[in-house]
Amino acid sequence: MFEKTDKVYTIKEVSELTAVPIYKIRQWEKKIKKLKPKRHPKTNWRFYTEEDIKTLREVNYLLRHKKMRLQGIDNELTKIERLGDTTLDRIAIQNLLRQIRLELNQIRYLVKTLLNE
Repeated sequence: MFEKTDKVYTIKEVSELTAVPIYKIRQWEKKIKKLKPKRHPKTNWRFYTEEDIKTLREVNYLLRHKKMRLQGIDNELTKIERLGDTTLDRIAIQNLLRQIRLELNQIRYLVKTLLNE
């Protein structure tokens, strides 16, 4: 089932690592083809690999920051797989820079109002 060197995680551990509730992980598994964790043959428990966790994080990012729907995520994950991780990282960095720029503008505005008083 698994190689001995692979670290596997339960759904609870994955939920804690990714900050995604367990019910959402189960829901995403049904709708996203790329998200298929291995199952134990006897207990039918889900076991996630590092690759599964990476996919979950990408899905979470696409849903929350790119405001995508679950139906379009499979296509987007395929694009990311073809182009490599750099596009997703670049988008995350751009969003972070936008947030920093907004906060700096707010600080500049506050300083100007304090100096004018």
